[in-house]
Amino acid sequence: MTPARRRRRSSSLARAGKTLRIATSSNNRQLELGISDSDAPTVTEPYWDGLGIGRARVVVPYDVATTSGAAGIRRRANFEAYRANAAAKGVELLVVLAPSADVRAPGTRAPLAPSADEFAAAFAAFRERYPDIRTIAPWNEPNNRDGRHYALGGDPQLAADYWLRAHELCGGGNANAGRADAADAGAASRVTLVAGSFAGIVGDDRYVDAYQRRLARAGAAPDVWAFHAHGDANAFQEHGSADARVTRYYLSKLQGRWAGARIWIDEIGARYRDAHGVVWGDESQARATQFVLGLATLDPRIEAIYYFNYSNQCAQPSRCAVQDRGLVSPTPFDGEPPDYDDANRRRAAYDVIAARGPVIAPAAHHWWR
Repeated sequence: MTPARRRRRSSSLARAGKTLRIATSSNNRQLELGISDSDAPTVTEPYWDGLGIGRARVVVPYDVATTSGAAGIRRRANFEAYRANAAAKGVELLVVLAPSADVRAPGTRAPLAPSADEFAAAFAAFRERYPDIRTIAPWNEPNNRDGRHYALGGDPQLAADYWLRAHELCGGGNANAGRADAADAGAASRVTLVAGSFAGIVGDDRYVDAYQRRLARAGAAPDVWAFHAHGDANAFQEHGSADARVTRYYLSKLQGRWAGARIWIDEIGARYRDAHGVVWGDESQARATQFVLGLATLDPRIEAIYYFNYSNQCAQPSRCAVQDRGLVSPTPFDGEPPDYDDANRRRAAYDVIAARGPVIAPAAHHWWR
């Protein structure tokens, strides 16, 4: 199938949902948007300012402040450049911690989960080196079972311990708040610790329940919970499904003890091209992005959505295409455009984010099952 035919195919998809005109959560509070993209130049890109966005999400190794390995040092340089660029633009960073770039399993190079003590030592070093970073998720997608790229899929208690140890180190000796203050510090030093940052797995009760039980036993009440919801955007593009099963599932897990928390969807994006080579094109991506914004209508606690991503950095055109959800098309480092789009083109989905709509609300009266 040629790219042109794939684009025509995309126009017949994603017809479900009611179109709204205001991208707000249902309590009339304006939805805050961010961009999830870990490439340092992101906030300096030519089209960045037109998005009107003051939040960005970046994933870094948990030991980024202390590592001496070559891969970790490269990640540190990228992060510190990102941090400087964000500060110059007045962009608030959500930093999400992940496995070390250097400490890997022998032979397989699979990521390894640090012990709670190892994590705490690295977290303390991170806070000392980067005291200006005040919004942190202690671990990225802890429930992801893909052991080639993730390290905590079998240990929800350890994932919860990371949050608890980070909370202690931020001055939260009393675990009754996720926004922790040192006793002698003012508002400027507050740290928001984001719980969860779960991969979007519907029905993941065993993991999520164990993680939440560990926090509950410690008396913790995180101020913010987060999860990823790529599956909702994918289903909308592929089947026209507006059920929002991923988002509804995690909303169902954040009731009761957790009902007072704010909720962020900290990674979700609409595909322009998928990993199988299907080019969904501008119309499909833009409509799915309208649906992404509409997820905030499901619960007034959904305060922020981080769109993934601004643009895919790549060395050659062939490396640009894997899961391309960019609001702007890639510009390969070798100067050649990707073979499925022009280089550095502002896509229709960009205009949806910039205008904060229109919004397509999820289907009413559906449940995740």
